[in-house]
Amino acid sequence: MNSTHSKRYTEFEVDPSIWDKERPLGVSGIIRCQNSADFLEACVESCIDGLDELIAVYHNCTDETVPILNRLLEKYPDKIRIYEYLPYVYPIDLSDEQFSETLNLPLDSVHLLSGYTNFAISKAKYRYAIKIDSDQIFFKEQFKEWCDAYRSQETVRIYWLEDWAFNFYEHYVKNFKNSSSFCRRILNLLVIYLSNFYFSYLRKRVIRDKVLVSLSGINLFRNAGKWLIALGDEDIDTTYRDILCPFNGVRDLFFFKVSSEMTYKACYLPKKPGYNQVLEVMFHNKKLFDGGLIWFHMRPCLKKHREIYQYWYNKVPNRFLELALFKRNSYFELKRKYNVFIRPRFEGIFSYLYTASKLVIPWNKLPNIDEFEVNINQTILS
Repeated sequence: MNSTHSKRYTEFEVDPSIWDKERPLGVSGIIRCQNSADFLEACVESCIDGLDELIAVYHNCTDETVPILNRLLEKYPDKIRIYEYLPYVYPIDLSDEQFSETLNLPLDSVHLLSGYTNFAISKAKYRYAIKIDSDQIFFKEQFKEWCDAYRSQETVRIYWLEDWAFNFYEHYVKNFKNSSSFCRRILNLLVIYLSNFYFSYLRKRVIRDKVLVSLSGINLFRNAGKWLIALGDEDIDTTYRDILCPFNGVRDLFFFKVSSEMTYKACYLPKKPGYNQVLEVMFHNKKLFDGGLIWFHMRPCLKKHREIYQYWYNKVPNRFLELALFKRNSYFELKRKYNVFIRPRFEGIFSYLYTASKLVIPWNKLPNIDEFEVNINQTILS
């Protein structure tokens, strides 16, 4: 870290006493922005109705991020608050030299994503919060239902079938790898029948106990006027690290109570020489519940990533599938026909969530393909 980076920036260090102050019931969204113009406005418009407020913190932006935030602030003056973050922040992907530098920093240093995120959370006015990424386009109604549950003080009763549906979900995930093909077909029929009861159980647990619910999404790529979904690869950590699996987010983006025990720390991941990562992770001992597929993840469509995803599509086109074909197949058909790859510890979760949500995913809310191309080109030219 050079001398500029080593400046103290004490005003961005979080006073620990702020975490456990009393906050009114409600949900704060936390969004960090660093050259996030591509889908920022669409992201905010898709989640703002569900939130009581949105804390937007931007850092080192040279694109249209700040004008977009200011325009959104004019539209939603009672919901959006904007802060500029001045300290240098190490990116996720690091060289060996950068990685060595981060090892000498506190786990919540203002120069790490953990400190950056904690600063944003410290600005939250409301009792519950969720971190939002600017490349997510939320399913509005489903997201608002979860936010409403956290705001609710209703007295609810959990019925035996809802409780049984939750126990079935846990059995499905735990035993996914050991189930035969025949058993999985039977289990999937039960998923379709029981999933409404499972999600009803979770919403009631949120209303009654304010449990932590994790949300997930679907990765999307676009090429030659067609929506595509990457199928993942078992060498994703090394050779094919940019070929995402079809789904995004598993127990890393979730609703939580703002408190001293729910803050972010650095997590160091030395992958291989020249390729290291430092992530922000919330270390806690609370149980997370899986709340379903709630957004389209547009990372592969970002201007800064389109070239690399285009490269991998040209190199291994069989690891991408047209959206129309993807929608037509069950998870097990995707596995059998196209060898879709998801990390084993997450596969049962995503198999259940996709089977449960397949027919209600709002595919019609995807941007119009022609309009989408115009917007991308305008972003590139700006």
